[in-house]
Amino acid sequence: MLEASDVVVNLVIGLATPLAIVDSSRLIFNGPRPEQETGAGRSGRLFRLLLALVAGPALFGERIITEIRSGGLRGAQIGLSIAAVLAWSWLYGLALLGLLRQVHG
Repeated sequence: MLEASDVVVNLVIGLATPLAIVDSSRLIFNGPRPEQETGAGRSGRLFRLLLALVAGPALFGERIITEIRSGGLRGAQIGLSIAAVLAWSWLYGLALLGLLRQVHG
């Protein structure tokens, strides 16, 4: 059974890991945002796909913040978007901790 502390740990890990991956990729590749890359070839699309796969909650959260600032989201859309990011992050953290438990023993 999950306790409240497990939920908090899963949320923190599910939010921190994707943010670290996105920031690391920006440092490595001199700051391009994944949707602003100029490489239209297969390698550019593959990189964007892999980055979205491993850092999805962070990218989705940044997109929500951008849309809120531009006025694209209002009212219930903001709440539902934040709930979606938190749920995705919780599941991400749950899967990551499960994987670490399997590897570590």
